[in-house]
Amino acid sequence: MTEIFAQRIFIVDNDPFSLTINKQVLKNLGCNDVTKFDNEIDFFRRLHEQPKVVLLDYRTNPQKGIEVLKAIKELQPETYVVFIAGPSGIIEALFSLNYGAFEYIIKDKRYAAVMQTVMNNVQHMENIIYKNVSKN
Repeated sequence: MTEIFAQRIFIVDNDPFSLTINKQVLKNLGCNDVTKFDNEIDFFRRLHEQPKVVLLDYRTNPQKGIEVLKAIKELQPETYVVFIAGPSGIIEALFSLNYGAFEYIIKDKRYAAVMQTVMNNVQHMENIIYKNVSKN
C-alpha cells in the first residue's frame, strides 16, 4: 500500500491490544511513521519529536485525558489530537472537542473506515495550511 500520510503519528493507550490494533489500522492505511506509548510519561518525553497526529485513548481516565489534551495543545498547538473512545464514551469524547481535540473516533465496526476519513481530513487540513503559507 502506498503511504498516504507521511507525518509522524503517536498513539497513547494503556491497553497493549488496542495499541497493536490501532498501529495496524494505521499501517493498513499507509501510515508508516507510527509510535506506540502505553503511558503518558513516555509519551511526553518524546513530544518534542512533534507528531502531527496523536491518537489518545479516552477510556484510560477521562479526566486525565482532558488534562493530557490540554498539555499537548499548550506544548504543540499544531498537533491534531484524536480521541478514541468505546461506545460508552461518546459524551466524553464530544466534550474533548471543547478543549481542542481535532476529532474523536468511536471503536465500533466502522472504526477503520472512520480512521481513514479522519486521516484524510488531517491531510486535507495540512494541504490547506501549506497552500496558505506558500502564498504569503
